[in-house]
Amino acid sequence: MRRFILPAVVLAIAITASVLAGSANDSAEPDDPADDTTTASLATPLLSLRRTPEWLRQPTTSNLLDTAVRRPVDAVGDAGAVCLSVHVNGESITEVASDLPFTAGEVQRLLTVAAIDNVGTRPFTTEVVRAPDALIDEEGVLQGDLWLIGEADPVLSTNTFVSTFDDGRAFTSMEELALTAAAVLLDEGITAISGGVVGVDSKYEGSPQVYGDATWSDAEVQSGVVGVTSGLLVNNGIVNPETAADLPTNVRTTDAPVHAADEFAAMLRFAGIDVRAGSTSGDAPAAASRLSVASIESPPMSEIARRALIDGTTAEMLWREVAVRGGGSTNDLFDVLGGVNEALIELGLLEQDEAGNFPKFDGSGLSLLSKARCATLTGTLDPSSSTLTADSLPAAADSPIAACAPSTLDSLHVLAAARPEVTSMAGRAVASNGDVITFSAIANWLPTEDGTLAAQSVCDGLLPSVLDAIAQHPAGPGIDELTPLDPVPAP
Repeated sequence: MRRFILPAVVLAIAITASVLAGSANDSAEPDDPADDTTTASLATPLLSLRRTPEWLRQPTTSNLLDTAVRRPVDAVGDAGAVCLSVHVNGESITEVASDLPFTAGEVQRLLTVAAIDNVGTRPFTTEVVRAPDALIDEEGVLQGDLWLIGEADPVLSTNTFVSTFDDGRAFTSMEELALTAAAVLLDEGITAISGGVVGVDSKYEGSPQVYGDATWSDAEVQSGVVGVTSGLLVNNGIVNPETAADLPTNVRTTDAPVHAADEFAAMLRFAGIDVRAGSTSGDAPAAASRLSVASIESPPMSEIARRALIDGTTAEMLWREVAVRGGGSTNDLFDVLGGVNEALIELGLLEQDEAGNFPKFDGSGLSLLSKARCATLTGTLDPSSSTLTADSLPAAADSPIAACAPSTLDSLHVLAAARPEVTSMAGRAVASNGDVITFSAIANWLPTEDGTLAAQSVCDGLLPSVLDAIAQHPAGPGIDELTPLDPVPAP
């Protein structure tokens, strides 16, 4: 109703302004002396709404945008359920079932990024330590172990692992850490270690994963679609890093800290340090009883967030980190869920339903039990919301939707996903008039008559049609039709 009231008010003001302008001309003093000077007169009165053309056009363009984006939603019909949320400069233009929970797929990762932005974005540090009083014999053998202490860096990786992907993903180099540690040891005259490398994952209290009945089905847990999360994780826990990009071939470790310690020990040996014992996991020495050998800091959270949007395990690791930085326990699923929900509530992006429940939530959006709302997703991208979330969005050219995205939208950034059960996207664009448009759309598809779900693509119908509608903004009267008219020369 508000959209129809405003144009009526505008019309009334315009009529009033014109009447006032005419009255002012008619009431000129009759005895004013004649003036032979000829000057142009204004064709547009000073009080005309033509002097605020963008304000005059806005109600029309908003109505046209609302109508345009609803058409592809209506076209879905009985094939599935759809939610849609479109904002312009942070103001709601269209909401279709946007406050209802939907299975959002990978697009839900935006909420994980928004949550981590709210609880802290400092980077992660992985450290190698030894006992300060450990003996070094005359042959250069350090008596004892080295400890590899993880801080839950979600992107700690080997060069081999990262090189199998062509997406430019951020990573913390395990090789760099190993080479630095080896150089320090060799400078001390240490060429061998009598013990082994002990992997320390105590930050997450040794709990290998947090999936459970609340968010993941047994089949999803067993599929290994994401894998373990741990305070010390390398290569997403994948033990065949040379073929990691070929997802069906992935073999995931069941002991993340030992797996990481094994990788590190192998690199030390390659660098000239003879690690004589096998790798284990355990606790690190007390802070007063350790000597730092080397450490490495992760890339900034902005780069980690971009990897989280394309990598499920990174997103799940950040999901656990939200709980840690929010003061919760990391080995209790409900504490983790509470930490994420609390972070989103503080952002004003999440609300309970009428029964007081929150949507079920995981870090990666890969569980079919996990839910998100279109209004929440769009809210994370509004100009006043999470900077980290908006900045982490991939450009349209780097998104799966690149093949069908309109080329007329400036600065279009969009995250899109599709699988048989769900098609979804969320994004941000700048219109030709400078308006910032934020949007999200989710379709949860219904089985066909034979009970199966059809394969889906991000370029099938709904998503590109919504983008095409958004690309039409601003529509309506042109600015040249609404701006002040040229002065009229005096006769």
